[in-house]
Amino acid sequence: MVVLGLRPGSERVDHIASVIAGLPPAITATLTPLTPGGCAELLAGFIAAPPDEELIRRCYDATRGNPFLVRELGRQLTAPEGHALALLQGSPNIERFVAGQLRHLPGHATSVAHALAVLGDGADAHALGTVAGLSSREALDAVSALVVNDLVTSHGVPARFSFGHSLIQSAVYTGIRASRLVDLHLRAVGAAMAGHDPIRAATHLLRIPPGMGDHDLTATLNEAIDLSLARGSVDGAVAFLRRQLDEARTDQRLNVLTRLGMTEALVNMPQAVERLSEVLTLEPDPERRAEIAFLLACTTWTIGRPRQAALVCQSALGRESRLSVSARRALQSCIGMVA
Repeated sequence: MVVLGLRPGSERVDHIASVIAGLPPAITATLTPLTPGGCAELLAGFIAAPPDEELIRRCYDATRGNPFLVRELGRQLTAPEGHALALLQGSPNIERFVAGQLRHLPGHATSVAHALAVLGDGADAHALGTVAGLSSREALDAVSALVVNDLVTSHGVPARFSFGHSLIQSAVYTGIRASRLVDLHLRAVGAAMAGHDPIRAATHLLRIPPGMGDHDLTATLNEAIDLSLARGSVDGAVAFLRRQLDEARTDQRLNVLTRLGMTEALVNMPQAVERLSEVLTLEPDPERRAEIAFLLACTTWTIGRPRQAALVCQSALGRESRLSVSARRALQSCIGMVA
């Protein structure tokens, strides 16, 4: 008896296998993913107690029933460090498996796999080609090899591509060298802006160190910040503002810092107090300082520090001798409010 197990994708091996499969005594069977029950049974071999329903569900969602990935998860469950599902994202065995698969694929398959790992699920051939530095046809030929080898899935017309498992995407992404990763993300920024998607472009900027790239990224970040606030995504706007602060020139830093403090006041008041206090020491314009002092006092009062809030306003009134009537009244009213 000869038992032959193989993955698709190698023309030479596929030819030999098809000849064997055509012999009269041969029986062929296509393996299907494990069911949730199958995942539970495989996991039970690694842990002392039967896995609970939540663990089974999360395991199945993370692995989609792939026995190799389930087995790796089971091994991680016995590890002493941290949470298994988080550890699995960096499993050396999965990374070695994926690297081995990519090494044996033809043409530009590895470059396209890297581009897809950076772009994320749902990328089309044009986007893959742009980021990988290939034509759309070359990218389509290369991604076809990934689909045949079950690393990537295709859906829709025209086709869009995604990794078959998020764990595979994570392993591919981890295997990209740092300098290459920066280059891919910068190309993805350009592709996103060409598609009028500043939020996606700015999200790529969050993944690379400040000061990289040949052009000013401030305009891209400004568009993403404005759009995030318009959509009510304050956390996203704060993340982009922090990135913009890293990119800001000396003459831009104060304005960015002020806007960041004002935006943080909507979601993280203690952090906003620290940020606005810094702005207050840097702002040269008296009227602007009074506005910042008023906002700082209101934020300080909101987090339960009325005495400090009153002191902020009193200090501003004592320091600024030539304030406008409206600015002075605002500070005085704030003192009355927090008293």
